[in-house]
Amino acid sequence: MIAPGEARTANVAQIEAGLSAMWRSAAEGPGAESALLRARKLTVSGVGSAEPAAAMTGLLADESMGVAEQAARRVLAACGEGDMLRTQLAILRRLARFTPGDAVGLSRTVARHTVELERYPV
Repeated sequence: MIAPGEARTANVAQIEAGLSAMWRSAAEGPGAESALLRARKLTVSGVGSAEPAAAMTGLLADESMGVAEQAARRVLAACGEGDMLRTQLAILRRLARFTPGDAVGLSRTVARHTVELERYPV
């Protein structure tokens, strides 16, 4: 049997872990925006590395969304239970709905350019 104080400590630890993961994924937001702006700039300038830059940006955005959603689920699970938790998770599913990119195709694009140039393309 778990004492009430021990359960609260475990709950706080879960919330802290989830918030930490959410903070990391939120910190990736400006990085993803910067990557997007750089990819657009390369596309407009007509430089050959625009395609792998766009692929890398897509991979970053796709991964960031998954990390953010998982972190939000952890926090909700630590904060709620029962019907309230189910309701909050349903709302999260609606808010976090997105169409994932073709991660395999994007990775192959980056890999092809990396092999051709014998270095990272961007």
